[in-house]
Amino acid sequence: MNPKELCLQLGKRLYHTHSVEFQDYYEEYLEDLGEFKDMYFDVYEEFDFKRLGPFEVLYAYGAHYEHAYYIDWRGEENEKEVESYVEQTFPKVKFSWSATETLRSEYSASNLRDGNFIIKLFKAVDEDIRRQGYALLFFTIDADGYCFIPTDIDTYELAIGGLKRKFNGAADIKG
Repeated sequence: MNPKELCLQLGKRLYHTHSVEFQDYYEEYLEDLGEFKDMYFDVYEEFDFKRLGPFEVLYAYGAHYEHAYYIDWRGEENEKEVESYVEQTFPKVKFSWSATETLRSEYSASNLRDGNFIIKLFKAVDEDIRRQGYALLFFTIDADGYCFIPTDIDTYELAIGGLKRKFNGAADIKG
């Protein structure tokens, strides 16, 4: 599958509750890049893309329309916002947060925004949701934070396998 087709398939799966909207948006991109840039200028003005390829279109849709989650490098603004986002994404799934709760119990409040805790938190959340067939998928972007989306394992593997340099798993996140 070429990158354009892969990003279309990934978008429909990653943004599963908005798959029709994403497909319309993405097909506009495929049909006429100039017109697409004019139509969606508000989406792209907030990002400093050197080029507008399939991955950038996929990422910008999720980030701009808040279908993917962004946390700055220091960590959560509110306790349990990562877990809450996962639960909101998959409301019918009852997740067990054992690894996450253990990690949180080991840290004092003064260390939660040091930049190191968030990486450990991502790994603990990923461990917890993998038990139920999900994983955290991170967009590889040039920013001082982390943009991610929880997804099913099949979509995670499709993204990592098809666009390895564009996506990371929690195990690959570095501070």
